[in-house]
Amino acid sequence: MLKEYGIPEISENDLAAVVEGICGGELRGEWSIEPVGSSIGTATLGIYRVNGSALSRTGKSVGWSTILKISDAEKDSSGRREYQMASSAYLHSLSSGVRPAICYAATERTSSERWIWTEDLSSAVQPPWSESTFLDVARDVGKFNGQSSLSTPTEEWETTGIAAVIEWFGFAKVVDNFETTASDAVASIMFGQSGPDAIQNVLSKYSQVVDGLAGIAKIVAHGDTHVGNMFPIVSNGAHEQTVAIDCLLWNGRSG
Repeated sequence: MLKEYGIPEISENDLAAVVEGICGGELRGEWSIEPVGSSIGTATLGIYRVNGSALSRTGKSVGWSTILKISDAEKDSSGRREYQMASSAYLHSLSSGVRPAICYAATERTSSERWIWTEDLSSAVQPPWSESTFLDVARDVGKFNGQSSLSTPTEEWETTGIAAVIEWFGFAKVVDNFETTASDAVASIMFGQSGPDAIQNVLSKYSQVVDGLAGIAKIVAHGDTHVGNMFPIVSNGAHEQTVAIDCLLWNGRSG
């Protein structure tokens, strides 16, 4: 599985198709690998940047770089869902505003271990963002959500929503935690009243709310939009598009 210090063993066979997808060249010489990322969920075994050199079709030496994410599909359903969505043609077909990071390869290493090779986005605009960058990304997200509402997802994905969230954490646990995790200001905005009692009253009716939303057109939306998951791309000094990572959070939803 993973060697000491969490560095995986990578072979030329692992990299051949990835390098071809990145630059259309053949792997040449040695490559390097280093752990990256500061936030790793329960399904993630490691995130790494891998780079090296390749021989292009024109005979020139070119550099390449990719991000490898290794997940446990059995430890947490998010690892299985991310692997399922990694190379989704549907997500890439929604070309308005936001696109998922390019997936060069997604492989099953063992019964539970999944390797996902994606583009290195270190050249994108990094935090802290300027006000104009926030506006550009917000506009992209709005365009994407608007377009996806006009196109029904063509793939069967695990979905999330208010009912699923409560089922994951347990109804009692969700209600108990609200007293310490939800401020009165947030509760007031969400439910028109403040305090855990008001929230519990709404949550007790969640099944009726979900049933009432049945039949609404399915859309695809990123459920965790923040500067750590969004990568603004600038070309010739102008904002071009936004690339999103953590595609496990792109969910087919119906209310």
